[in-house]
Amino acid sequence: MTNVPTGTEGAAIELPAEMVAASSAGQPALTRIGRANMLRAIMRRSYDVDRPALPVPATIRFGNERHAVHLEFDSIPEVEAWAAELGAENVSRDDDVTSGGRRHRYAFALVQWRGFEVCLVALVPAAGGSPEAVSA
Repeated sequence: MTNVPTGTEGAAIELPAEMVAASSAGQPALTRIGRANMLRAIMRRSYDVDRPALPVPATIRFGNERHAVHLEFDSIPEVEAWAAELGAENVSRDDDVTSGGRRHRYAFALVQWRGFEVCLVALVPAAGGSPEAVSA
């Protein structure tokens, strides 16, 4: 290999602690394989070339349960696009969620996909979402 500095072949890659979500140590192999396959499926739909691609989730988290995944998005239309593609029957919306004194718009959908319970969520600041707007 000519693009690797001498002495680094086979060296472990050290990632900063903030980049590592969780250790897979102690997880059953089926859990790790299932989660890896789900991540691959999400990325394929997000970067699809054969049909319109879906928005890329801002955050992907797996729950403590073996077959639960939580996708967070930056906007409500992104949640709606994924929900429509996955066949969610209902997207819950609320335009007046208060969090820490700030107003937010919220969208949520829950759907089964590829054997996983998928939770689609977006929480975005509402227009005039400052603390002053809430107390007014």
